[in-house]
Parts: sequence; structure tokens; C-alpha cells
Amino acid sequence: MNPRGFASDNNAGVHPEILAAIATANQGHTHGYGDDEYTEKATLQLKNIFGKQSKFFLVQD
Repeated sequence: MNPRGFASDNNAGVHPEILAAIATANQGHTHGYGDDEYTEKATLQLKNIFGKQSKFFLVQD
């Protein structure tokens, strides 16, 4: 695979592994705004890195 530059999300294609992950996540329905399995998994992974007492607030800019 050739390396790609990524200046912006609207001028470069997404990496195939990212696209596959999005397709996997796009199955069925789930609650949003932090009350979902994806936020729970991300929070657990972050706590493993930064400590069990850490708190995280995932936001979109």
C-alpha cells in the first residue's frame, strides 16, 4: 500500500481499515451521546492507559 498524505478529511480517502471499522459499527441501532457500547469501550481503553480514576468526556468539535 502506498502512503497517503492527509491534509483534510475532504481531500483524501479514508484508510481501508477505518472504512471497515465504520461499516462494522454501522449495524443496527444504538443509543448515542455516551450511552453506547463504543463510548464504553473507548472509556475502558483510556482508563487502562491513564488510570482507573480518570474521567473522560468525548466531545465533537
